[in-house]
Amino acid sequence: MALPDSSGSFPHVVIVGAGPVGMATAILLARQNVRSVVLERRDQPSCRQSRAVTVQRDILALYDRLGVADEIVNDGMSWSLGRTYYGDKEILQLRFPPHGEEIYPPFVNFPQFRIEEMLYDAALATGLVDIRLERTVTAFEQDDSGVRVMADGPEGPETHTGAYLIAADGIGSGVRRRLGITFDGWQTKGRFLVADFEAELPFRRERRLWFNPPFYPEGIVLMHGVSRRLWRLDWQIPLDADADALTETERVRARIATVIGDHPVKVVRSNTYTFQQCRASAFRSGRAFLVGDAAHVVSPFGARGMNSGMEDAENLAWKLGLVLNGKAGPALLDSYETERAAAADHNLELTGASMKFMTPDGEPGRRAR
Repeated sequence: MALPDSSGSFPHVVIVGAGPVGMATAILLARQNVRSVVLERRDQPSCRQSRAVTVQRDILALYDRLGVADEIVNDGMSWSLGRTYYGDKEILQLRFPPHGEEIYPPFVNFPQFRIEEMLYDAALATGLVDIRLERTVTAFEQDDSGVRVMADGPEGPETHTGAYLIAADGIGSGVRRRLGITFDGWQTKGRFLVADFEAELPFRRERRLWFNPPFYPEGIVLMHGVSRRLWRLDWQIPLDADADALTETERVRARIATVIGDHPVKVVRSNTYTFQQCRASAFRSGRAFLVGDAAHVVSPFGARGMNSGMEDAENLAWKLGLVLNGKAGPALLDSYETERAAAADHNLELTGASMKFMTPDGEPGRRAR
């Protein structure tokens, strides 16, 4: 089984997916002198869409160990005041104290696509991570000696072998499907249009959340800073809304104006997304492990998506490193699913309750909210 891949080398770990969780896992393994090959179906390091934005304090500490924290802290935005409105009335304020003795603030807003690009560069700099773009996994097999992964690349079929396989290939994980692991959960009523835009506004360090405001009585609007001049707005939209029409630049610009008034605006990007609350029935099958969205997906309210995926990467990488370096037995790897599945259940419970409140299903839920 232990056949060399097309480069003639034998990487210890094959990682499918070059998103932030896959890249973080590869870097953490490299810190322990463990080689990996990363297979990514995209043709570039980042998708440049509006995705995760909030980085929590403990994950900032992890990014520090990965060598990318400085740009996040220096160029990101940490809000200290949260305002919540119902209609045109402000009903709640949340204030975070000034930065104290902690090294990092409680959280920093910073775009996911930029994190992906920085982690990509950091992974290459280790010299132990072989990143293969435009690779689509077509099959894989495993036995007691390792894994063998087949993929289609720009020059035809390839075979990559390793001791273990890590699936970081997202919510639609092909690895998970091929393993026969179910992905159970539910789709919420929360579908949103999200727009990132540049503007100079007078309330830089505020997060504003509106329930049924006068300028958009149909639902929820959320606004917060992403970086020094970059802002994000989310509007709740109907599940059957036309995404192409809603994301037309002039229509997005007009929507932004209803919220912020007459300010010059540059629309950077916009897209739609639908919330899901799902969890894989298993996080491991033999020598294959699921991490990040391949293992669990939650709604973004609460910032438990990419952050919890980073916790998966950290949990799994140190254990694999010890096992592959002969400092621990394979039984240590059993604890990955025990610990991270429990964390996923906790996150799903909290975010599920939040979503049922934010986007209630039916009139009783709306009345309760």
